[in-house]
Amino acid sequence: MSSRSRRTRIAQTDNPFLVDTDNPTFESVDRKGYGGPLLGKLDKHITAKPISIFDIRPDPTQPRRTVPYNVRHQWDGNVETLFETWLKVVEEERGDSEFDVGLLLSPEGDEIRNPAPQPIEAALLGVVDLAASIRRDGLTNPITVVRDGELYLLETGERRWLAFHLLYQRTRDEQWSKIPARVMDEFSIWRQAGENNARDNLNAIGKARQLALLLMDLYRAEGTEFEPFDRLVQPGHCDRAFYAQIADGEQWRIPRGKAELLLNAIGLKSVRQLSQYRALLSLPDDAWTVADDTNLSEYRLRQILDLKLDEAATADLIYQAAQEFGTDSGTVVPVSEKNTHSKPQAAHLETETLLLNTDDHKNLKQFISFARTVRLSDIAKLDSNRKQQILEWAQYLKTLADRVAHAAGEE
Repeated sequence: MSSRSRRTRIAQTDNPFLVDTDNPTFESVDRKGYGGPLLGKLDKHITAKPISIFDIRPDPTQPRRTVPYNVRHQWDGNVETLFETWLKVVEEERGDSEFDVGLLLSPEGDEIRNPAPQPIEAALLGVVDLAASIRRDGLTNPITVVRDGELYLLETGERRWLAFHLLYQRTRDEQWSKIPARVMDEFSIWRQAGENNARDNLNAIGKARQLALLLMDLYRAEGTEFEPFDRLVQPGHCDRAFYAQIADGEQWRIPRGKAELLLNAIGLKSVRQLSQYRALLSLPDDAWTVADDTNLSEYRLRQILDLKLDEAATADLIYQAAQEFGTDSGTVVPVSEKNTHSKPQAAHLETETLLLNTDDHKNLKQFISFARTVRLSDIAKLDSNRKQQILEWAQYLKTLADRVAHAAGEE
């Protein structure tokens, strides 16, 4: 099959991130010794060979989402139009200002780099930066794949594979049409987890996905079957339902003697953390996608889940957390109508839902900052403007106290 024919075939298939997975090869391999998988073990004797980037399809269940949900949701599934769609979403996020991929790939790229990129831009910059590094220094770490009929299934290295696609699309240089890859005998979820753990840390939702996949694999080894990805996830839609199959900790307990194995694979320190990350599998879909794209931490998500609100209120608080606090990676989440996430119906939590809503939270922070500048002994000496500020704060605090007392009285 010619290179052009292969590209045409890939372009005509459904979204390559959501291809048929009726017979996924998820059962772990490399089981030795005590019956546990060897995390991230890679046979160094397997020589890497160049494989056409058009002969490789990504693993749709990969815990690390290189391509953000907002991009996937608008993308037509053709890998050759991915960056065009991604660039469009980035420019919407930036307020229609230009994002010059070509210049960013050049040695002068640092001069125009946004020091505080927003989430979708930050994700694209990760691929662009890697592509620039590969263009300058070459690829030092081959990807791993397994045979999948006439094609290959990507096991590790999705971002490297996308970087080669970006370089090829921008240069049309044939050297970027093939990527060094090690062809493994079988797909290993555990080797994939080892790679994810060894490189950039997974975000909270990524770790929840990773935990779900590893638990499923342990249960598959005992004969349990789970619904395949493509039966539960529609192209371009939220993927949470697939991983949530194992969300119930009572039904799907951690197999005896396997907790340490899971902790090492995911990079966690305590069994309690396994429960905390598993709890994220029960997030509302809107909250799941927002938290994933904006890299909200497990701690922030847990604070909201501990309130035990309904789905709409939970999703709204997570959306607001993403807007107000930015992301853990240092990027900025815009408070803008241009944000393409489907905002939950509960745009603002009313006092009937929470004693303190988002505005109260902001007001109280401002009051504390103000109060720290005023001494009680100096109030009589303040000018009229400062005294008026104090009276306004007193009225606000009285209103807030009345609301709390009223709610307590109704209960």
